[in-house]
Amino acid sequence: MPILQRYIDRYQLYRLEEIPSFMAIPNGKIELYLVLQGHLERWDSQLGTYVSCGVGGIFPATNQVSYYRIPDYLICLNIKLNLKIVSLSSFTGLLKGWKDISILKLFGEQRLKSMRQLTEDFKPDRMYGDHLDDILDGAFSGSEQKDISSILDQLEKDLESIFKVKEVAKRLNMSTKTLERITQKYFNLSPKNLINVLRFESATSHILQNENSYLMDALAFGYYDQPHFIKDCRKITGYSPKAFFSRLKLPTNDLLFE
Repeated sequence: MPILQRYIDRYQLYRLEEIPSFMAIPNGKIELYLVLQGHLERWDSQLGTYVSCGVGGIFPATNQVSYYRIPDYLICLNIKLNLKIVSLSSFTGLLKGWKDISILKLFGEQRLKSMRQLTEDFKPDRMYGDHLDDILDGAFSGSEQKDISSILDQLEKDLESIFKVKEVAKRLNMSTKTLERITQKYFNLSPKNLINVLRFESATSHILQNENSYLMDALAFGYYDQPHFIKDCRKITGYSPKAFFSRLKLPTNDLLFE
């Protein structure tokens, strides 16, 4: 379904037990979750404690590691949304109001009910994707803000080259200040930070999905050299590439379990 392919990166259905805490690594996606059973808590740095994530919510893109805790067990549907989702009118105000966004308002009561019914009988080998596509078809509609889509299209084209903000702004026929203002407004990230997260996610995903890949493969994603990738890895995750990859327990490049 073209409309879903444009806005949805992937579905992930997690069943986790006896995992007290984990880190979410910046992945250039917007995370939408629906807690089906159990509880999920996130670290609130302002309050200095873990707070409940509730039954569903959405998290904006970030270049900072986030911390979570599972107090007992958790069955959770995670939907990774492409950044173009913020170009839709229904996601206006996401950056400032992500804590208060209503999943019920976004999807409607019937869609949420259908998703819960689909996943309530958890089976690890069950294929959920096509059914979720059918449920969500039509949910992501509305007018687009073309400037956001154009910027993201251009940034994604530059993942395999050395990124320069001035060059991208010129291709978009806008000033560097305008480009910086737009990415800061909708993602709270500078163009450079945004491309760093997108590039790191693409490089690590490639390395994980290809058994014979090496760190040098990251150079194909626009890193100057191997030390450049190592530096970015430490900056984004807090770990060296060797420590980072060794700590990944699931076939995903953005969750590190403690």
